[in-house]
Amino acid sequence: MEENKQSRGKSLIETAQGMGLSGSTLKVIAVLSMIVDHWCYLFAEQGTDIYEIGRMWIGRVAFPIFCFLLVEGFQKTGCRKRYGLRLLLFAFLSEIPFDLFRYGKVFSMEGCNVFVTLFLGFLLMAVTRCVAESEAGEARKAVYRLLALLLAVGAAYLIHSDYSFYGVISIYILYMFRYQRRQQLMMGALSFLYEPTALAAFVPIAFYHGRRGLKVKYFFYLFYPIHLLVLYLASQLLQG
Repeated sequence: MEENKQSRGKSLIETAQGMGLSGSTLKVIAVLSMIVDHWCYLFAEQGTDIYEIGRMWIGRVAFPIFCFLLVEGFQKTGCRKRYGLRLLLFAFLSEIPFDLFRYGKVFSMEGCNVFVTLFLGFLLMAVTRCVAESEAGEARKAVYRLLALLLAVGAAYLIHSDYSFYGVISIYILYMFRYQRRQQLMMGALSFLYEPTALAAFVPIAFYHGRRGLKVKYFFYLFYPIHLLVLYLASQLLQG
């Protein structure tokens, strides 16, 4: 049943003709967008065209793609427990590089890195799935889903995770519409209306053909904290 539902969630293009974008291609697009965003954050002067284009336009593409890929990974992973533990591990490993990059401190309570948001989204999907498979009545399931959503959203807000509760809500929406691609694209885009330039991310997402592509499972996990640390050290060297 799950497999049949996933087949109905194919991209908007005909994959049999070899068209479309793989998951690894989407990941590369998101990583390039993130690099531009973070480079401009540290090195471009705020208010300049380079800063505005790099951060407010190019840089906004990354997060929606990572949210979408998280939902895809949750559905297709061979072991959800390992997937969740991996997200949690890198949430911890990325915090010091993130705090140095964003706040110039080894540890700060002002905010948490994006892996924390993705992990909260993962937990929300896992609980939602468990509720759906439970024998509880529909009314009780609805209450459980709402409680899970409120807890995840509240946690993101309280700990100031990157993209805060907006990010968790977007992940939840992408997950709930995972079997209807057109609705998923439309509702996912609507969930990012608070940041209109992020809607551009749904153009490459629409061309996703449902396959992984290159095996670069750990690429983003490692790249995220490493590139934050490298950019921070580069900024310190230039200031020194």
